[in-house]
Amino acid sequence: MASDAPASATAEFRRYWPLVLASMAGNSLTALPFYTMGLFVEPVEAEFGWSRGFVTAGLTVYAFIGVTLAGPMGYLIGRVGPRRVGLPGTFFFCAALALLATVTGSKFNWLLMWGIVALTAVTVKPTVWTTAIVSRFEHGRGIALALSLCGAGLSTMAGPILINHMIEAYGWRAAYVGVGAIWLAVCIPLIYFFFYGAQDRRRGQPPADIEARGAGEGTNGDLPLGAMLRSRAFLKIGLTSFLLVVTTMGITVHLVPMFSASGLERARAAEIAGLMGAAAFLGRMATGSLFDRLSPTLVGTVICLLPATAFGLLLMFDGSIPFALVIAIIIGLCSGAEMEMAAYLSSRFLGRASFSTLFGVIVGLVTLGAGLGPTLTGMIYDGTGSYRIALLIALPLALISAALTLSLGKPPASRR
Repeated sequence: MASDAPASATAEFRRYWPLVLASMAGNSLTALPFYTMGLFVEPVEAEFGWSRGFVTAGLTVYAFIGVTLAGPMGYLIGRVGPRRVGLPGTFFFCAALALLATVTGSKFNWLLMWGIVALTAVTVKPTVWTTAIVSRFEHGRGIALALSLCGAGLSTMAGPILINHMIEAYGWRAAYVGVGAIWLAVCIPLIYFFFYGAQDRRRGQPPADIEARGAGEGTNGDLPLGAMLRSRAFLKIGLTSFLLVVTTMGITVHLVPMFSASGLERARAAEIAGLMGAAAFLGRMATGSLFDRLSPTLVGTVICLLPATAFGLLLMFDGSIPFALVIAIIIGLCSGAEMEMAAYLSSRFLGRASFSTLFGVIVGLVTLGAGLGPTLTGMIYDGTGSYRIALLIALPLALISAALTLSLGKPPASRR
Protein backbone atom coordinates (compact mmCIF):
# COMPACT_ATOMS: atom_id res chain seq x y z
CA MET A 1 0.00 0.00 0.00
CA ALA A 2 1.03 3.62 -0.13
CA SER A 3 3.75 4.77 2.23
CA ASP A 4 1.34 6.96 4.21
CA ALA A 5 -1.08 4.08 4.76
CA PRO A 6 -1.86 3.21 8.40
CA ALA A 7 0.35 0.40 9.71
CA SER A 8 -2.22 -1.35 11.91
CA ALA A 9 -5.92 -2.03 12.16
CA THR A 10 -6.19 0.42 15.04
CA ALA A 11 -4.50 3.17 13.04
CA GLU A 12 -6.78 2.44 10.07
CA PHE A 13 -9.87 2.86 12.20
CA ARG A 14 -8.61 6.06 13.80
CA ARG A 15 -8.14 7.54 10.37
CA TYR A 16 -11.10 6.14 8.45
CA TRP A 17 -13.90 5.56 10.96
CA PRO A 18 -16.11 8.25 9.35
CA LEU A 19 -15.89 6.30 6.08
CA VAL A 20 -17.07 3.16 7.87
CA LEU A 21 -20.02 5.07 9.33
CA ALA A 22 -21.01 6.49 5.94
CA SER A 23 -20.63 3.07 4.30
CA MET A 24 -22.84 1.58 6.99
CA ALA A 25 -25.54 4.11 6.12
CA GLY A 26 -25.19 3.28 2.43
CA ASN A 27 -25.44 -0.44 3.02
CA SER A 28 -28.63 0.04 5.01
CA LEU A 29 -30.29 0.91 1.69
CA THR A 30 -29.42 -2.38 0.04
CA ALA A 31 -31.54 -4.48 2.40
CA LEU A 32 -34.76 -2.48 2.17
CA PRO A 33 -36.49 -4.07 -0.86
CA PHE A 34 -35.93 -7.64 0.29
CA TYR A 35 -36.28 -7.48 4.05
CA THR A 36 -39.43 -5.37 3.92
CA MET A 37 -41.26 -7.17 1.10
CA GLY A 38 -42.62 -9.79 3.48
CA LEU A 39 -44.65 -7.12 5.28
CA PHE A 40 -46.16 -5.78 2.06
CA VAL A 41 -47.11 -9.17 0.58
CA GLU A 42 -50.41 -9.63 2.43
CA PRO A 43 -51.78 -6.04 2.23
CA VAL A 44 -50.92 -5.76 -1.49
CA GLU A 45 -52.41 -9.21 -2.10
CA ALA A 46 -55.57 -8.17 -0.25
CA GLU A 47 -56.00 -4.89 -2.16
CA PHE A 48 -55.36 -6.12 -5.70
CA GLY A 49 -56.20 -9.82 -5.45
CA TRP A 50 -52.80 -10.85 -6.83
CA SER A 51 -51.07 -14.08 -5.88
CA ARG A 52 -48.09 -13.99 -3.54
CA GLY A 53 -45.93 -15.27 -6.36
CA PHE A 54 -46.83 -12.26 -8.48
CA VAL A 55 -46.46 -9.74 -5.65
CA THR A 56 -42.91 -10.93 -5.02
CA ALA A 57 -42.24 -10.99 -8.78
CA GLY A 58 -41.33 -7.34 -8.32
CA LEU A 59 -38.15 -8.61 -6.70
CA THR A 60 -37.48 -10.77 -9.75
CA VAL A 61 -37.61 -7.71 -12.00
CA TYR A 62 -35.37 -5.99 -9.48
CA ALA A 63 -32.96 -8.91 -9.61
CA PHE A 64 -32.72 -9.28 -13.39
CA ILE A 65 -32.02 -5.60 -13.90
CA GLY A 66 -29.52 -5.71 -11.06
CA VAL A 67 -27.60 -8.67 -12.45
CA THR A 68 -27.54 -7.16 -15.94
CA LEU A 69 -26.06 -3.86 -14.81
CA ALA A 70 -23.89 -5.09 -11.92
CA GLY A 71 -20.72 -5.66 -13.95
CA PRO A 72 -20.87 -2.38 -15.89
CA MET A 73 -21.66 -0.49 -12.68
CA GLY A 74 -18.69 -2.11 -10.94
CA TYR A 75 -16.47 -1.00 -13.81
CA LEU A 76 -17.91 2.53 -13.59
CA ILE A 77 -17.21 2.66 -9.86
CA GLY A 78 -13.62 1.70 -10.53
CA ARG A 79 -13.32 4.46 -13.12
CA VAL A 80 -14.97 7.43 -11.39
CA GLY A 81 -14.86 6.39 -7.72
CA PRO A 82 -17.65 5.17 -5.43
CA ARG A 83 -18.64 8.63 -4.13
CA ARG A 84 -19.74 9.94 -7.53
CA VAL A 85 -22.00 6.91 -7.87
CA GLY A 86 -23.31 6.45 -4.32
CA LEU A 87 -24.20 10.03 -3.40
CA PRO A 88 -26.69 10.79 -6.20
CA GLY A 89 -27.76 7.15 -6.25
CA THR A 90 -28.98 7.38 -2.65
CA PHE A 91 -31.35 10.22 -3.48
CA PHE A 92 -32.83 8.55 -6.55
CA PHE A 93 -33.19 5.16 -4.86
CA CYS A 94 -35.12 6.58 -1.89
CA ALA A 95 -37.35 8.54 -4.28
CA ALA A 96 -38.04 5.36 -6.26
CA LEU A 97 -39.09 3.49 -3.12
CA ALA A 98 -41.55 6.27 -2.31
CA LEU A 99 -42.96 6.00 -5.85
CA LEU A 100 -44.20 2.47 -5.08
CA ALA A 101 -47.00 4.20 -3.20
CA THR A 102 -48.46 5.25 -6.56
CA VAL A 103 -49.00 1.70 -7.81
CA THR A 104 -52.36 1.09 -9.47
CA GLY A 105 -54.24 -2.19 -9.89
CA SER A 106 -52.36 -2.85 -13.13
CA LYS A 107 -49.89 -5.71 -13.00
CA PHE A 108 -47.77 -3.99 -15.62
CA ASN A 109 -47.63 -0.87 -13.44
CA TRP A 110 -46.45 -2.91 -10.44
CA LEU A 111 -43.60 -4.44 -12.42
CA LEU A 112 -42.77 -1.09 -14.02
CA MET A 113 -42.43 0.58 -10.63
CA TRP A 114 -40.13 -2.19 -9.48
CA GLY A 115 -38.11 -1.71 -12.66
CA ILE A 116 -37.57 1.93 -11.68
CA VAL A 117 -36.51 0.88 -8.19
CA ALA A 118 -34.10 -1.62 -9.73
CA LEU A 119 -32.49 0.95 -12.05
CA THR A 120 -31.75 3.26 -9.15
CA ALA A 121 -30.71 0.42 -6.85
CA VAL A 122 -27.64 -0.47 -8.93
CA THR A 123 -26.09 2.79 -7.70
CA VAL A 124 -26.38 1.80 -4.02
CA LYS A 125 -25.36 -1.86 -4.19
CA PRO A 126 -22.75 -3.16 -1.73
CA THR A 127 -20.15 -2.82 -4.50
CA VAL A 128 -20.23 0.96 -4.01
CA TRP A 129 -19.69 0.91 -0.27
CA THR A 130 -17.31 -2.06 -0.03
CA THR A 131 -15.04 -0.75 -2.79
CA ALA A 132 -14.29 2.29 -0.65
CA ILE A 133 -13.66 0.12 2.42
CA VAL A 134 -11.34 -2.28 0.58
CA SER A 135 -9.40 0.66 -0.84
CA ARG A 136 -8.68 2.03 2.65
CA PHE A 137 -8.35 -1.03 4.92
CA GLU A 138 -5.78 -3.80 4.83
CA HIS A 139 -5.04 -4.95 8.41
CA GLY A 140 -8.59 -4.54 9.71
CA ARG A 141 -10.45 -5.23 6.49
CA GLY A 142 -12.63 -8.00 7.89
CA ILE A 143 -14.01 -6.00 10.79
CA ALA A 144 -14.30 -2.85 8.64
CA LEU A 145 -16.38 -4.75 6.09
CA ALA A 146 -18.43 -6.20 8.93
CA LEU A 147 -19.23 -2.78 10.38
CA SER A 148 -20.00 -1.37 6.95
CA LEU A 149 -22.34 -4.21 6.05
CA CYS A 150 -24.03 -3.97 9.45
CA GLY A 151 -26.06 -1.20 7.87
CA ALA A 152 -28.13 -3.87 6.16
CA GLY A 153 -28.62 -5.55 9.53
CA LEU A 154 -29.87 -2.31 11.04
CA SER A 155 -32.45 -2.09 8.27
CA THR A 156 -33.44 -5.68 8.88
CA MET A 157 -33.81 -5.01 12.60
CA ALA A 158 -35.66 -1.70 12.47
CA GLY A 159 -37.45 -2.11 9.15
CA PRO A 160 -40.03 -4.82 9.96
CA ILE A 161 -41.22 -3.22 13.21
CA LEU A 162 -41.25 0.33 11.84
CA ILE A 163 -42.94 -0.61 8.57
CA ASN A 164 -45.50 -2.87 10.21
CA HIS A 165 -46.48 0.06 12.44
CA MET A 166 -46.80 2.40 9.45
CA ILE A 167 -48.86 -0.15 7.50
CA GLU A 168 -51.26 -0.70 10.40
CA ALA A 169 -51.56 3.02 11.18
CA TYR A 170 -51.50 4.60 7.71
CA GLY A 171 -51.66 1.83 5.10
CA TRP A 172 -49.05 0.20 2.90
CA ARG A 173 -48.83 3.12 0.46
CA ALA A 174 -47.90 5.60 3.18
CA ALA A 175 -45.41 3.06 4.49
CA TYR A 176 -43.49 3.10 1.20
CA VAL A 177 -43.34 6.91 1.32
CA GLY A 178 -42.19 6.76 4.91
CA VAL A 179 -39.42 4.28 4.12
CA GLY A 180 -38.03 6.48 1.35
CA ALA A 181 -38.20 9.67 3.42
CA ILE A 182 -36.67 8.23 6.60
CA TRP A 183 -33.71 6.56 4.91
CA LEU A 184 -33.05 9.61 2.74
CA ALA A 185 -32.91 11.88 5.79
CA VAL A 186 -30.49 9.56 7.60
CA CYS A 187 -28.17 8.56 4.75
CA ILE A 188 -27.60 11.68 2.66
CA PRO A 189 -25.78 13.77 5.34
CA LEU A 190 -23.44 10.93 6.31
CA ILE A 191 -22.58 10.04 2.72
CA TYR A 192 -22.12 13.68 1.69
CA PHE A 193 -19.68 14.56 4.47
CA PHE A 194 -17.76 11.31 5.06
CA PHE A 195 -17.90 8.94 2.10
CA TYR A 196 -14.56 9.09 0.27
CA GLY A 197 -12.66 6.05 -1.02
CA ALA A 198 -9.07 6.10 -2.22
CA GLN A 199 -10.36 6.51 -5.78
CA ASP A 200 -12.32 9.63 -4.83
CA ARG A 201 -9.17 11.33 -3.58
CA ARG A 202 -7.34 10.81 -6.89
CA ARG A 203 -9.56 12.68 -9.30
CA GLY A 204 -6.55 14.24 -11.00
CA GLN A 205 -5.17 10.87 -12.08
CA PRO A 206 -5.80 9.42 -15.53
CA PRO A 207 -8.91 7.18 -15.40
CA ALA A 208 -6.92 4.06 -16.26
CA ASP A 209 -4.95 4.43 -13.03
CA ILE A 210 -7.95 4.64 -10.74
CA GLU A 211 -9.08 1.03 -11.01
CA ALA A 212 -5.60 -0.41 -10.67
CA ARG A 213 -4.25 1.87 -7.97
CA GLY A 214 -7.27 3.34 -6.23
CA ALA A 215 -8.94 -0.01 -5.60
CA GLY A 216 -5.82 -1.70 -4.48
CA GLU A 217 -2.25 -0.54 -4.41
CA GLY A 218 0.42 -3.09 -4.18
CA THR A 219 -1.63 -5.94 -5.58
CA ASN A 220 1.28 -7.87 -7.03
CA GLY A 221 0.20 -11.26 -8.27
CA ASP A 222 -3.27 -10.22 -9.38
CA LEU A 223 -4.23 -11.70 -12.75
CA PRO A 224 -5.76 -9.65 -15.59
CA LEU A 225 -9.51 -9.05 -15.36
CA GLY A 226 -10.37 -11.56 -18.09
CA ALA A 227 -8.37 -14.32 -16.44
CA MET A 228 -9.95 -13.55 -13.08
CA LEU A 229 -13.45 -13.82 -14.56
CA ARG A 230 -12.58 -17.29 -15.85
CA SER A 231 -10.82 -18.47 -12.69
CA ARG A 232 -12.16 -21.32 -10.56
CA ALA A 233 -12.05 -19.11 -7.48
CA PHE A 234 -14.31 -16.50 -9.08
CA LEU A 235 -16.73 -19.14 -10.35
CA LYS A 236 -16.90 -20.85 -6.96
CA ILE A 237 -17.41 -17.62 -5.03
CA GLY A 238 -20.03 -16.46 -7.50
CA LEU A 239 -21.97 -19.75 -7.46
CA THR A 240 -21.73 -20.04 -3.68
CA SER A 241 -23.03 -16.51 -3.23
CA PHE A 242 -25.93 -17.15 -5.63
CA LEU A 243 -27.00 -20.42 -4.00
CA LEU A 244 -26.70 -19.04 -0.49
CA VAL A 245 -28.79 -15.97 -1.24
CA VAL A 246 -31.44 -17.62 -3.42
CA THR A 247 -32.22 -19.98 -0.54
CA THR A 248 -31.96 -17.63 2.42
CA MET A 249 -33.83 -14.75 0.79
CA GLY A 250 -36.46 -17.09 -0.59
CA ILE A 251 -37.28 -18.17 2.94
CA THR A 252 -36.62 -14.86 4.70
CA VAL A 253 -39.08 -12.83 2.63
CA HIS A 254 -41.80 -15.39 3.39
CA LEU A 255 -40.84 -15.92 7.02
CA VAL A 256 -43.59 -13.68 8.46
CA PRO A 257 -46.31 -15.46 6.42
CA MET A 258 -44.76 -18.80 7.42
CA PHE A 259 -44.95 -17.92 11.09
CA SER A 260 -48.46 -16.48 10.70
CA ALA A 261 -49.67 -19.63 8.95
CA SER A 262 -48.44 -21.67 11.91
CA GLY A 263 -50.59 -19.75 14.38
CA LEU A 264 -48.44 -16.78 15.42
CA GLU A 265 -50.12 -13.35 15.43
CA ARG A 266 -48.90 -11.16 12.59
CA ALA A 267 -47.57 -8.46 14.94
CA ARG A 268 -45.66 -11.04 16.98
CA ALA A 269 -44.33 -12.68 13.82
CA ALA A 270 -43.08 -9.27 12.61
CA GLU A 271 -41.38 -8.65 15.96
CA ILE A 272 -39.64 -12.01 15.80
CA ALA A 273 -38.59 -11.35 12.20
CA GLY A 274 -37.15 -8.05 13.39
CA LEU A 275 -34.74 -10.00 15.59
CA MET A 276 -33.02 -11.15 12.41
CA GLY A 277 -31.53 -7.66 12.21
CA ALA A 278 -29.98 -7.94 15.65
CA ALA A 279 -28.70 -11.41 14.79
CA ALA A 280 -27.34 -10.10 11.49
CA PHE A 281 -25.42 -7.42 13.38
CA LEU A 282 -23.89 -10.03 15.68
CA GLY A 283 -23.19 -12.31 12.73
CA ARG A 284 -21.33 -9.62 10.84
CA MET A 285 -19.27 -8.52 13.82
CA ALA A 286 -18.35 -12.09 14.73
CA THR A 287 -17.44 -13.15 11.20
CA GLY A 288 -15.55 -9.89 10.56
CA SER A 289 -13.32 -10.60 13.52
CA LEU A 290 -12.96 -14.27 12.58
CA PHE A 291 -12.05 -13.48 8.96
CA ASP A 292 -9.13 -11.36 10.21
CA ARG A 293 -7.91 -14.17 12.49
CA LEU A 294 -8.85 -17.58 11.09
CA SER A 295 -9.01 -19.38 7.76
CA PRO A 296 -11.53 -17.49 5.61
CA THR A 297 -12.48 -20.74 3.89
CA LEU A 298 -13.47 -22.46 7.13
CA VAL A 299 -15.32 -19.40 8.40
CA GLY A 300 -17.21 -19.19 5.11
CA THR A 301 -18.14 -22.87 5.24
CA VAL A 302 -19.69 -22.47 8.68
CA ILE A 303 -21.68 -19.47 7.42
CA CYS A 304 -23.11 -21.62 4.62
CA LEU A 305 -24.14 -24.33 7.08
CA LEU A 306 -26.25 -21.93 9.16
CA PRO A 307 -29.20 -21.65 6.73
CA ALA A 308 -29.21 -25.41 6.19
CA THR A 309 -29.74 -25.75 9.94
CA ALA A 310 -32.52 -23.16 9.93
CA PHE A 311 -34.30 -24.83 7.02
CA GLY A 312 -34.22 -28.16 8.82
CA LEU A 313 -35.74 -26.56 11.90
CA LEU A 314 -38.46 -24.88 9.81
CA LEU A 315 -39.46 -28.28 8.48
CA MET A 316 -40.12 -29.28 12.10
CA PHE A 317 -41.62 -25.93 13.18
CA ASP A 318 -44.52 -26.34 15.64
CA GLY A 319 -45.65 -22.72 15.86
CA SER A 320 -44.08 -22.04 19.25
CA ILE A 321 -42.48 -18.67 19.97
CA PRO A 322 -39.18 -20.08 21.33
CA PHE A 323 -38.83 -22.23 18.21
CA ALA A 324 -39.52 -19.20 16.00
CA LEU A 325 -36.92 -17.15 17.88
CA VAL A 326 -34.23 -19.76 17.31
CA ILE A 327 -35.03 -19.97 13.59
CA ALA A 328 -35.03 -16.19 13.16
CA ILE A 329 -31.72 -15.82 14.97
CA ILE A 330 -30.00 -18.51 12.89
CA ILE A 331 -31.26 -17.03 9.61
CA GLY A 332 -30.24 -13.58 10.82
CA LEU A 333 -26.72 -14.74 11.64
CA CYS A 334 -26.34 -16.08 8.11
CA SER A 335 -27.92 -13.08 6.39
CA GLY A 336 -25.59 -10.87 8.39
CA ALA A 337 -22.54 -12.71 7.13
CA GLU A 338 -23.30 -13.80 3.56
CA MET A 339 -22.47 -10.50 1.81
CA GLU A 340 -19.45 -9.93 4.00
CA MET A 341 -18.27 -13.43 3.12
CA ALA A 342 -18.61 -12.68 -0.59
CA ALA A 343 -16.75 -9.37 -0.24
CA TYR A 344 -13.96 -10.73 1.94
CA LEU A 345 -13.37 -13.89 -0.09
CA SER A 346 -13.38 -11.82 -3.29
CA SER A 347 -10.75 -9.42 -1.95
CA ARG A 348 -8.51 -12.28 -0.76
CA PHE A 349 -8.89 -14.78 -3.60
CA LEU A 350 -9.35 -12.34 -6.49
CA GLY A 351 -7.22 -9.40 -5.34
CA ARG A 352 -7.98 -5.68 -5.31
CA ALA A 353 -6.77 -4.44 -8.69
CA SER A 354 -10.16 -5.08 -10.31
CA PHE A 355 -12.17 -5.56 -7.14
CA SER A 356 -15.04 -3.24 -8.03
CA THR A 357 -15.66 -4.99 -11.35
CA LEU A 358 -15.29 -8.55 -10.07
CA PHE A 359 -17.29 -7.97 -6.92
CA GLY A 360 -19.84 -6.06 -8.97
CA VAL A 361 -20.51 -9.21 -11.01
CA ILE A 362 -20.83 -11.24 -7.80
CA VAL A 363 -23.22 -8.67 -6.35
CA GLY A 364 -25.22 -9.05 -9.55
CA LEU A 365 -25.47 -12.79 -8.94
CA VAL A 366 -26.46 -12.11 -5.35
CA THR A 367 -29.15 -9.70 -6.54
CA LEU A 368 -30.42 -12.28 -9.03
CA GLY A 369 -30.60 -14.91 -6.31
CA ALA A 370 -32.30 -12.52 -3.92
CA GLY A 371 -34.91 -11.72 -6.55
CA LEU A 372 -35.54 -15.27 -7.74
CA GLY A 373 -35.70 -16.84 -4.30
CA PRO A 374 -38.79 -15.06 -2.97
CA THR A 375 -40.65 -15.38 -6.27
CA LEU A 376 -39.95 -19.09 -6.64
CA THR A 377 -40.89 -19.69 -3.01
CA GLY A 378 -44.12 -17.76 -3.54
CA MET A 379 -44.90 -19.77 -6.68
CA ILE A 380 -44.34 -23.03 -4.81
CA TYR A 381 -46.71 -21.83 -2.09
CA ASP A 382 -49.33 -20.78 -4.66
CA GLY A 383 -49.13 -24.18 -6.33
CA THR A 384 -49.09 -26.37 -3.22
CA GLY A 385 -50.56 -24.23 -0.44
CA SER A 386 -47.47 -24.94 1.65
CA TYR A 387 -43.84 -23.87 2.00
CA ARG A 388 -42.60 -27.40 2.73
CA ILE A 389 -41.36 -28.21 -0.80
CA ALA A 390 -39.50 -24.92 -0.94
CA LEU A 391 -37.69 -25.84 2.27
CA LEU A 392 -36.88 -29.32 0.96
CA ILE A 393 -35.24 -27.72 -2.10
CA ALA A 394 -33.43 -24.99 -0.18
CA LEU A 395 -31.75 -27.29 2.34
CA PRO A 396 -29.53 -29.30 -0.07
CA LEU A 397 -28.68 -26.14 -2.05
CA ALA A 398 -27.34 -24.59 1.14
CA LEU A 399 -25.21 -27.69 1.72
CA ILE A 400 -23.82 -27.43 -1.82
CA SER A 401 -22.78 -23.83 -1.15
CA ALA A 402 -20.89 -25.02 1.94
CA ALA A 403 -19.05 -27.66 -0.08
CA LEU A 404 -18.06 -25.13 -2.76
CA THR A 405 -16.70 -22.73 -0.14
CA LEU A 406 -14.69 -25.45 1.54
CA SER A 407 -13.15 -26.41 -1.82
CA LEU A 408 -11.60 -22.93 -2.23
CA GLY A 409 -8.66 -23.87 -0.02
CA LYS A 410 -6.16 -21.18 1.02
CA PRO A 411 -6.04 -17.71 -0.57
CA PRO A 412 -3.01 -17.02 -2.84
CA ALA A 413 -0.15 -15.71 -0.72
CA SER A 414 0.09 -12.49 -2.76
CA ARG A 415 -3.50 -11.56 -1.92
CA ARG A 416 -3.81 -12.54 1.74
